[in-house]
Amino acid sequence: MGLASAIGNRLEKYHIIDGQQRLTTTTLYLISIRDILKQNNDIKTADRINEQYIINQYIENIEESIRLKLASSDSEIFRKLVFNDKLNQENKKHLIYRNYNEFYKYIKKIKKIYINLLKSLKIELIL
Repeated sequence: MGLASAIGNRLEKYHIIDGQQRLTTTTLYLISIRDILKQNNDIKTADRINEQYIINQYIENIEESIRLKLASSDSEIFRKLVFNDKLNQENKKHLIYRNYNEFYKYIKKIKKIYINLLKSLKIELIL
């Protein structure tokens, strides 16, 4: 997948200077996996993915808890996907949603394989 370059340290926010598209794609993929796991009543795994990779559960301000901040043109739709908010028809025309939806449809087709794979994996956050 390649590298992502960032400026910052462990105590502050990182500014992505190269790799935002890869991080966005990965996050959309994780959101779609989370949503399918929830549909299959695997709330524990869905919450683990959400809390380790999508949001920071320790930040009280819900808007600030999203781990990846996107450019303003994409941030509204991305936020709605992160928090599973209702999307209108205009939102669904946006590229961010269309990419999420493609992942979602693909994973839904092969969900049995994914669910078994995810249950067999031990997901760990590497810093």
